[in-house]
Amino acid sequence: MLGPGKLTEALGITHAHNALALDAPPFALHARTGKVDVVSGIRIGLTKAVDLPWRYGLKGSRYLSKPFPA
Repeated sequence: MLGPGKLTEALGITHAHNALALDAPPFALHARTGKVDVVSGIRIGLTKAVDLPWRYGLKGSRYLSKPFPA
């Protein structure tokens, strides 16, 4: 799962991007061009509904706050 810090790191967003419009350069959204391998698992760092598989991530991503079990 990506926290805000990990998400911005993965997207290459820095303090220089603060307050910029998300629908104008330097930001751009593109459709994916290949298959992605999304994994799910139990949530971490919570005390309620921890058994629900509401944690999602890209398999093998180095930006996960905690890796998914193999």
